[in-house]
Amino acid sequence: MRVPLVRELGGPEVLVPAEMPDPVPGPGDVVIDVSHVDTLFVETRIRSGAFSD
Repeated sequence: MRVPLVRELGGPEVLVPAEMPDPVPGPGDVVIDVSHVDTLFVETRIRSGAFSD
C-alpha cells in the first residue's frame, strides 16, 4: 500500500511517498479499498506546525 509519510512539520514538500504493508482487519473490522483521498485545509495547517505550542 502506498502512503504519504510526514516525518517533519512543513508544507507539501515534506510528504514522503512510502510503501507499507496492507492493513489486516481484526475481528469486527473491515478494510476498504480506495483509489483517491483528499486533504483538508486544516490538515495542511496542522502539518505546517500552525497549532504547535
